Amino acid sequence: MPEMDDRALVAAMVAGDPRGLDGAYRRYAPRLYAYCRATLRDADAAADAVQDTFVIAGRRAGQLREPERLLPWLYAIARHECLRHIRDRRREVPAELDDAGADTADLGAGVRAAEARELVHAAAAGLGDGDREVIELALRHGLSAVDMGAVLGVSGNHAHARLSRARSQLGAG
Repeated sequence: MPEMDDRALVAAMVAGDPRGLDGAYRRYAPRLYAYCRATLRDADAAADAVQDTFVIAGRRAGQLREPERLLPWLYAIARHECLRHIRDRRREVPAELDDAGADTADLGAGVRAAEARELVHAAAAGLGDGDREVIELALRHGLSAVDMGAVLGVSGNHAHARLSRARSQLGAG
């Protein structure tokens, strides 16, 4: 069976065809999980947020006016779910660095990788939440300014301006 494009996935979701939601999940869940994990800094909460994202998407697929914009719509739902998880938690979760790779044969490379991650985390920690979020969406998830705008609920121009400001803040740090 050929892979469905986003428009076909949304049409299947609206029609109640399980292949639509399954296809969307297979295509986009890993990216959404990475975004939620970076936002929530908690693997279990990120998995819950992604699960909730697809439950909501399945129920609301008929509300998506531009089916070809499925991915930014899913990011927007995931963002909302992450914010809900944060509100529900009502406490700050300390940032955790990923393991440097204990099984790495080249210990020096593992140490350098850990140092690089620590520098990136430290630089990003100096940014405000909004700046950190646009850097995450643009650099790690490769979203365009228009798609970031859809996720954040602002215009593409506003998202581009926020990204420019975040990049300059990151460089100034």
